[in-house]
Amino acid sequence: MSVNLISFAVRTKEFIERPIYQFVILPFVFLAGPSLAVTYYSIDLFRNAAKTTFPNVAAFLDGNAFWVTLIALIVSYLISNLHLALERITANGDSLTYEGLLHLKEALEKIVQFKTERFETESGHLLTNKTNPADVFKAITKPDQQIAHIAHALYGFLDAITKDIEFKVRIIQTDNKGSPTAWYTYAPSNRPPNTDIAVLQQHDSSISTCLRNKKIFIVEDIKEAANKPGGREYVMAHSDPADEVGSLICYPIYQKQIKCYPLVLLVSANKPYFKKNKKELYRWILDQFALRIQLEYSLVLLKESSQHA
Repeated sequence: MSVNLISFAVRTKEFIERPIYQFVILPFVFLAGPSLAVTYYSIDLFRNAAKTTFPNVAAFLDGNAFWVTLIALIVSYLISNLHLALERITANGDSLTYEGLLHLKEALEKIVQFKTERFETESGHLLTNKTNPADVFKAITKPDQQIAHIAHALYGFLDAITKDIEFKVRIIQTDNKGSPTAWYTYAPSNRPPNTDIAVLQQHDSSISTCLRNKKIFIVEDIKEAANKPGGREYVMAHSDPADEVGSLICYPIYQKQIKCYPLVLLVSANKPYFKKNKKELYRWILDQFALRIQLEYSLVLLKESSQHA
């Protein structure tokens, strides 16, 4: 099902659950069509007044009595069942249910809130004349810290929308040749990466494949992909094959200033969870976090340029 349709259904569902819809708009729309049709066709005084005031409308109603009545009843039926229909649409969105989108909204708000609180704290020193503007700017501009917080927000979102699945979120740094060079940050904090970067640099690793193709890359079943006899999609990173389970998504993050992919967002699950046929859904979700990472990495580049100037 289209992500746009699910997103529209969620927004509509939020609107129709407001009191003004429940107690004003819904009763009016539900009753208006049938009530007006019955009144027009059964009360001569009302029909004569309508013919005088709206002659063209009255002529149409007189010539299409059956269809007007039928459409009025259908509209009332659809309005009365709108909430149920929206429930079914949002339920078909896999992880992107109504509740899932609310968790996504909360995660994105936390990213902004974290940065806002840092801005408010540091700018407060400037307002009290306890520091100079340059120091305040340096204190406010902490893109590495913010990128780490974005990774944790993504992890928190995934953890909130699933049960019995353990996720890990990693951000990997690359060089201008498109090769992994270092672990940039990770979440959760108690699960640091233990894979050597040299393993990720192999040609048939998922990260290398993602960077080579310059697009999102999904491994549905890590164990199967690692043991594939030809054209592997995953390079074994552990000595024990039992540790090579689950699935993962690699998302390359493009940076316009340097015209390359300096970071790769890696999300893994401890069970086969991600599906290639849901790629557009995953892309839409990760786009929200990648956009914020791109913004912060622009500040990283700016700070590096100022230090070398």
